[in-house]
Amino acid sequence: MPYFFCIITIFFFSTIELVGKLLGNSIDPLTYTSYRFFIGAIFILPFSLKYFRKEKTDLKGFLSMGWPGIIVVAVAMYLLQLSVFYGKALTAGVIVSSNPVFVPVFSFLILREKSGLIKILSIFISIIGLVLIMGKKVFEISSMDDPIKAILFAVGASLSFALYTVLSKKYIKEYDKYRFTVISFFTGAFVLGLIGFLTGKRMLFDVEVRPLLILLYSGVFITGIAYLLYFKALEKIKAINASMFFFLKPVFVLFFSTVLLGEKINMMEITGVFLILISLIVSSERIFYGLKKF
Repeated sequence: MPYFFCIITIFFFSTIELVGKLLGNSIDPLTYTSYRFFIGAIFILPFSLKYFRKEKTDLKGFLSMGWPGIIVVAVAMYLLQLSVFYGKALTAGVIVSSNPVFVPVFSFLILREKSGLIKILSIFISIIGLVLIMGKKVFEISSMDDPIKAILFAVGASLSFALYTVLSKKYIKEYDKYRFTVISFFTGAFVLGLIGFLTGKRMLFDVEVRPLLILLYSGVFITGIAYLLYFKALEKIKAINASMFFFLKPVFVLFFSTVLLGEKINMMEITGVFLILISLIVSSERIFYGLKKF
């Protein structure tokens, strides 16, 4: 079941670029990110009330659950937007999808979770599959305003999200996923909104049906439901196992572009999808239970 939750999570995450295209210039990217996490926190709040009543959250608990929110919203998501600004959404998305590469390091340092040879091999196979799917389209430097900044910001976003994944697993064990999600999202949204205000970003937008519907979908599904399912999976499986499913994002993006946009799929892309699916099967602890010694 936790693996199914991861698949649903990445499915919703894979619609972010599509939603961004539909949104256009209606809302500033920083404002949009701040609002969607705020809406996500409000959506989850009713489910978390009994946990807040059951156990009092002291200052230490609030800070412990709040600072990971700053990492994911104000750092990771902001760096992602900067990467898109200086480069391409596709390039940024692919590099951020590679965050499982960094998760084993943070998992070992923070959670003392070890990643064996099978996990490392799975990551390597997924990287190859990812490159085959996206190919040279990802690094078309001529179409980027500043390719160096674009790639550096994307790597920073990937590192930040990997750290957030590991911290999430740590604190949802210590507290619970509902309180953690609400506090981290509210904190991150507030800090990012404050950054936007101090840097002169337009924090208000014209109230129209289309931007509002997109914002509601982003807040409730991409942020609220998706992250909650991701944290539910993290309760049951290792951080590296959950993060591996981020390699599915390019697969879903390819699916959307083929089904919704009518784009043709080639043999290289099919091979890439096959390799990613194989890597996820190989990394499954249940299927390869006998290989745990590796």
